[in-house]
Amino acid sequence: MGYIGSNLNEGTFEQVAFTEVHDLLQAGEQVIDVREEIEYQAGHIEGAVNIPMSSIRQRLDELDMTRTVYVHCRTGERSYNMAMMLGANGFNVKNIAGSYVFVKAYEDMMQYNNPLRKNILIGDCNACASELEKRK
Repeated sequence: MGYIGSNLNEGTFEQVAFTEVHDLLQAGEQVIDVREEIEYQAGHIEGAVNIPMSSIRQRLDELDMTRTVYVHCRTGERSYNMAMMLGANGFNVKNIAGSYVFVKAYEDMMQYNNPLRKNILIGDCNACASELEKRK
């Protein structure tokens, strides 16, 4: 946590609030989900492209370097690491603070309060990869 705080203070790491994800997707922004494929399949954000942390180095060519890359995972640890790696590789990158867990809770609440709001959640994943693996 100390590194994250330090990097935020020094401006080497940027974040956007989980409450902004809906608008980012509506604007056609480049959002990537760095969770493993099994997590993504169990539930994800519509419009987010799944490029797992385990394969992102081999798939950098799938990202548009001319556009900001917004990164999320389940809780923020993997997306923080991937945001730092992408930044070191020349990408303009922002971490989605709170990641999938907060986005899901927020979007569920927003959908409950306004059923006409576009639902950006697909599936119902609240589990981590190890828990999903056990369910197979």
